[in-house]
Amino acid sequence: MRWLKVLLILIVLAFLGLFLRGLYINNLKVILSNVYSNGDIKELTFKVTYGGFAPLGKAVIVNKGVEELGDKDVYHIKAEAELNWFINRIYKIKAEINSFIDKNKLYPLKFTQMLEIPGKPRQEKIMIYDQLNHIMKRGKEARIILPNTQDPLSILFYFMRQDLKVNDIFDFNFNTNQKNLRFYAKVLGKQEIQISGRKRYEVYMIKGSVKRRSKSLRHSSEFTIWFVDKPFKAPVLVKVFTGVGPVVVRTVETN
Repeated sequence: MRWLKVLLILIVLAFLGLFLRGLYINNLKVILSNVYSNGDIKELTFKVTYGGFAPLGKAVIVNKGVEELGDKDVYHIKAEAELNWFINRIYKIKAEINSFIDKNKLYPLKFTQMLEIPGKPRQEKIMIYDQLNHIMKRGKEARIILPNTQDPLSILFYFMRQDLKVNDIFDFNFNTNQKNLRFYAKVLGKQEIQISGRKRYEVYMIKGSVKRRSKSLRHSSEFTIWFVDKPFKAPVLVKVFTGVGPVVVRTVETN
């Protein structure tokens, strides 16, 4: 049984190494030393991990600029996600979402979701937001939504256009499918981080939650976001606490 003890020790050491590496790569100074921008950001690349150390995959969010949607000018924000290289070699799952945000009102008018899994039909959902009449349509289905309903990309876009201050509160209605949710966040603190040879970063810590408006705890989650406000505007670290455990997202590239 000696080999079994050796195997257990090796497994424990491997997990300890991954955990320590997670603490290092999710440190704000380490993240900021690897990303830099002096102006508006058009593209963000994130690495996603479970618990901060087990790699799940990556996501890329791109600002496609202003487009026409009917008679409206909209910002088109696109996000693509893929699983980590090992899982992707087996499953090759592809996911994509798009948000088309009213240029003046900064709420979404259209939201799309696409999921491709080998061996299964392509799944695609298109949601149309009638923000004036508080209706969200998917095909022939229509659901009641609340005023100024947002989606995840439109909320990110909104934050990237704000000048944050400590104690700022953000209270959004949120819906991309069925239930009306509440996205609530408060700016709790600010810190300045100096990276050798670079400008000083102003980083705000934002805490919040996403819950049903009915106050049910189902499908609820809590999050903490570390958001750079100067010299550029972007989230650099996000920790989401869900029913299946903690998910950590860190920015690895800005363009």
